[in-house]
Amino acid sequence: MDDTEVESGLFAIQLSSDDEDNTATGNAQDDAKADRTGQTEEQFQHVRKAYRVKVETGEFYKQIPLPLSSANPSQQQQQLVSKPQAQALLHAVEELYFLRRYDEGAAFVRRIFDESDDDTSILHGTENGSLGGSTSGLLDEDTRKTLRYYQRRCEERSRAS
Repeated sequence: MDDTEVESGLFAIQLSSDDEDNTATGNAQDDAKADRTGQTEEQFQHVRKAYRVKVETGEFYKQIPLPLSSANPSQQQQQLVSKPQAQALLHAVEELYFLRRYDEGAAFVRRIFDESDDDTSILHGTENGSLGGSTSGLLDEDTRKTLRYYQRRCEERSRAS
């Protein structure tokens, strides 16, 4: 064997016994379990007393600020709405749909896309809210499709009832 191979560390492998490795990982697992259950009974009882069930009343859409925009107006044309913001939009229209408030659901989606012909389009799209496959909209393609789907369903259900 050549001295350069030994000096390079190629064969300088440190072997350890399995017992040492198991105790080291065992302690890490015990610490993780302790962190997960680190709440005392007193703290738990305090949280339990203060806990109130959240009741969805179909008003979630009122908490979403419209028009959608990025923080920097110069980046507004290129930057998509964040995933949590897009999920909030979907959650709001789904909530209205499943609470059978179809007119409000369709109107909410129209407000998102702002289908009027003026220059204040929320998504800066083209006429009638159609984004025409361009990247000028702030919402990703899947979110736009899902919102349009709920808009169609709400309009169909509204006409049927």
